Amino acid sequence: MKSRSAKITFLFALYAAFHFAEACNKNDESDCDCAEVSPFFDYKKLKVGANTPVASLGLSLKIDADSLTYLANAPAPTDFGVISSAWACSCLWNGHEGPKYGIQSLNIYADRDFNDTLPVGTSLNSLFYQLNGDALYLMQPDYQPNDFLHFESGIRSIEMTTYEKPTELAAPFVFRVEIVKSTGDTLTGETEKVFFL
Repeated sequence: MKSRSAKITFLFALYAAFHFAEACNKNDESDCDCAEVSPFFDYKKLKVGANTPVASLGLSLKIDADSLTYLANAPAPTDFGVISSAWACSCLWNGHEGPKYGIQSLNIYADRDFNDTLPVGTSLNSLFYQLNGDALYLMQPDYQPNDFLHFESGIRSIEMTTYEKPTELAAPFVFRVEIVKSTGDTLTGETEKVFFL
């Protein structure tokens, strides 16, 4: 009787060891039982929002990618396993790698003269800072997009801030953001009317 109990205990222990070995080995997304996703996305439009009225905290522009399409990816082969490892998996989501095409240039314009040196039709980039995490980066007149100027996963906005105010405060402004993608496509988006105090 002891030998039979010992055999059952040994088999159970062996099964448990195989279970944990296979489950721990399956920590790569390609081994998980995840739905097929498209790693990149593209966008066809922009949504631009602004805080209004603009007081002492300055003007903040929030630029969002709109009309997203996810670009297909070849499915990864899956390995056969008799033991589920769902608890060890971290599945990815559509667009997790970010935009397929980078931003070649970004410019901000106003529908009216901002001041004497920045008439209508002139880029206002030199007035704006780009928010990245906790840091602000000044957009110089010869501003070139960098690695962190992009829409992350299609859900994180690009944010620009200025603490400058126009010479004329009585009438509202409409700000237009123009993005040129690396494909050569030009996309624009406009704010609603923005009032300065």
